[in-house]
Amino acid sequence: MKKRVVCFFVLLFSSMVIIPSTIAMDVNSLTYGDLLSLYFWALTPDWKNTNHPVLNYTNINENDSLYPLLEKAVANDKFPNLSIPLPLNNQAYEDDLALLIKNNFWKDIEYSKGKKLTFNFLLTELKAVYKKNAEKQESSQIINSILQNSPVTNDEIADSVLSLLKNNYINKDQLSSTSSIEYDNLSEFVESLGEEYTVYYNPKEGKDFMDNLNWEFAWIWVYIEQLGDENPRIVEVIPWTPAEDVGLQAEDQIMSIDWKVLSDFSDSSSFIDALKGEVWSRVQVWIKRDGQNLSKIITRAIIQVPTVVTTKKWWTCYVNVYSFDIGSKDSFLDKFKNLGSCDQYIFDVRSNPGWVIDEVTWILDKFIPYWKVIMTEKWVDENEVIKSTEIPSYSLNKTTYVLIDNYTASAAEIFAGVLKHYYPNTVKLVGTQTYGKGSVQQVVQFPNDAIIKYTIWLWYVADEETSIDKVWLTPDIYVADNPYTSQDEVLERIGFKLDS
Repeated sequence: MKKRVVCFFVLLFSSMVIIPSTIAMDVNSLTYGDLLSLYFWALTPDWKNTNHPVLNYTNINENDSLYPLLEKAVANDKFPNLSIPLPLNNQAYEDDLALLIKNNFWKDIEYSKGKKLTFNFLLTELKAVYKKNAEKQESSQIINSILQNSPVTNDEIADSVLSLLKNNYINKDQLSSTSSIEYDNLSEFVESLGEEYTVYYNPKEGKDFMDNLNWEFAWIWVYIEQLGDENPRIVEVIPWTPAEDVGLQAEDQIMSIDWKVLSDFSDSSSFIDALKGEVWSRVQVWIKRDGQNLSKIITRAIIQVPTVVTTKKWWTCYVNVYSFDIGSKDSFLDKFKNLGSCDQYIFDVRSNPGWVIDEVTWILDKFIPYWKVIMTEKWVDENEVIKSTEIPSYSLNKTTYVLIDNYTASAAEIFAGVLKHYYPNTVKLVGTQTYGKGSVQQVVQFPNDAIIKYTIWLWYVADEETSIDKVWLTPDIYVADNPYTSQDEVLERIGFKLDS
């Protein structure tokens, strides 16, 4: 039985950096003091420690408006306390903001290492965090002035797209002769680059993209696959969801949605989008099963699907990682620790699309030797080597199976590849070859909801030699799961069976 296929119109198999943009922001007069004010106000809702430490900065006193914010930041370990003067009146620079946000906003901001982002985008990202918290705080005049934005024209958006690609795109050399892009031709221009993960979305497509990414809609909770021009098929029904409640099954083919068939829509994505809607709204779906047409009325819902599920059986510890989302590290390590002593491990990353690479590197820190290379990031102009930073808490010097398939991608491939690299004798890759995605994309959203998503770097497993981009990982034990059986042939091949 196919474990799971992630084919529902979000970012498939992507690791990303997401940056909203206002483009036409004047930051020339922004001082370091202004920047600190904005930064601390954005942090305020997370401050729990109410102590009043003595500040060591030589040019800050209790009469300064920044003093209480800086005091709270120091008390909550969000800013150091040094015996130096702060350059409050100096112009703020990109590196200043980069250093501020990279360690304190990981839940809200996917900060991209290597300083490939412009100051405007970094500042805008911090502004976005502040705006989410603004209603809970009393805004100061400085904060309000920083938050003022200028209108953005279509020409500015087109110029910004070209600027981003010329400076950051992994294949920027092919743009050297391009001096301008017409706004109306952005889609065609980006498509002409010929790189599947680099895409321009018009405002409607961009809004749908972010809604999907943020789950700002209700869903019936199935995984869908479409082959060619056929109607989409369900490949898995997620347990304890509306789809399971009405009896939808794997291999059900979706024939119509609210009495509209596939040909009534502009494309298959629009057809599938019709399954989305308001929370608790209903949708009527006609499916074909074993030659019969069946009608199902389903109530849409928003459900929190776990990213990590574990079980222990016969001293075998089974860890199923559905995706490496923000927070997966804590869930993985907590549940793994609770498994206790094991004689054998199974890590199941079949159909895991990856997602947040930092989550994977933090997990791998617990398993591989200290100061060993986890991965190498190759940017346009430089490389960055990511190494383990801790003495490992766990060893895999015992039989360990990592289950992979054609839908294991990106961060999940890093997980499987690094474990195999450092435990070549005990870690066995089992299943079918992986998807083969060794790149990371940056997503920039413009004020009119248009989006440019483009590849900013490639990654290499453990060294500067092993890339799986369009190459994939090959299993040590090849076994394909049969989607038409109720058995899990991959688990059975290694002698393990989950309780039904």
